Amino acid sequence: MRVTLADAKNSRIPSQIGECPPADRFLALLNEAQERLIYCGKWWGTVQKWRFCATDGCVALPSQFATLEAVAVCGRPIAVRDQFYEFLENGFGIRGQSVINITNSSGTMTGSPAGSCCGGVAGVCGIAEALYRGHYPTFADIQPTGKQLQLVCDRLTDVGKPVLCLGYDDNNNWIRTLQNGVVSDGEVVSLSQAPGTNSVNNFSTVTDLQPPQNLDGQWWLYEYTVAGGAQRLIGQYQYYDVRPTFARYFFPAILPTVGQPPGSCSQILVEALVKLEFIPAKRDTDYLIIGNLPALKELMMALQKAEDEPDALRKVQIVSAGTTVAKQILDLQLDHYLGSGRKMGMNIVGSSIGDVIPVPNLL
Repeated sequence: MRVTLADAKNSRIPSQIGECPPADRFLALLNEAQERLIYCGKWWGTVQKWRFCATDGCVALPSQFATLEAVAVCGRPIAVRDQFYEFLENGFGIRGQSVINITNSSGTMTGSPAGSCCGGVAGVCGIAEALYRGHYPTFADIQPTGKQLQLVCDRLTDVGKPVLCLGYDDNNNWIRTLQNGVVSDGEVVSLSQAPGTNSVNNFSTVTDLQPPQNLDGQWWLYEYTVAGGAQRLIGQYQYYDVRPTFARYFFPAILPTVGQPPGSCSQILVEALVKLEFIPAKRDTDYLIIGNLPALKELMMALQKAEDEPDALRKVQIVSAGTTVAKQILDLQLDHYLGSGRKMGMNIVGSSIGDVIPVPNLL
């Protein structure tokens, strides 16, 4: 059973920490305990399977996902690399969407394939891997120049609420505007329903977005072409996306599909195990990212006790002890749902893995 904030309020936790559920301190302790624990491991409910179609090699994760833990493209598992991998001195260097070796059905060398890398063309298209390329406030970049930002919200109650947009103009100058009588970074754009509100400044790059914390619905960010009025969606945000960032990954083996319009879904199926991002609980119906009340109770008790402890070393010891007990409970929960007799897996690196008869190991 999934656990909500209301379940935590109605549990033994409030009586054990001496805080009434409506109190801000109770919610603050609960969310801090969740955030600390989600960084400690892949607990039950914090890793989920995600399936999507990719039209090219650049993929931005939704804001509720923190990272890719494992990936398979067209049914074949591939490696997930961090941002340092492309900078190894003895490595392959910076990746691009280049075709390494493509042969047609008769064995003749050809250029880029007419279809996708997983399609009917034999050969190798780029390196089969997912490369982390950083976190960005939008899921797509602005295509300069002459572009304004256009903000659209769906809820009438969000109309007029300000969003601080930070970035550079067409001349690569840092945008600063007059805000409440003071010249400050960025430009404040008020939300409105369709057709939306445009920024005064042209933006060539968006570096950050700061929406208010009291939004009721979702909102969209468009790249608006001043000459012609064309729109292009570059960001979509939920009410909880405060200081939004999207993790981006590059798949060199996924080439843009020829003949497909932008935004259409090609035949490149990507399946991934994703680690969920921490999102603070606010409403009684919000699900807790750490759905284990005994584990949360142990760490919340430790956090509260540590705050009242004047000795700095003793503070660390108290929190460490509470974290250890909470992790033990979460480990037991994993065994409960996944089975204590589950088998250990092993990755074997090799060019033919997945193409020929599997190699049995540790039998």
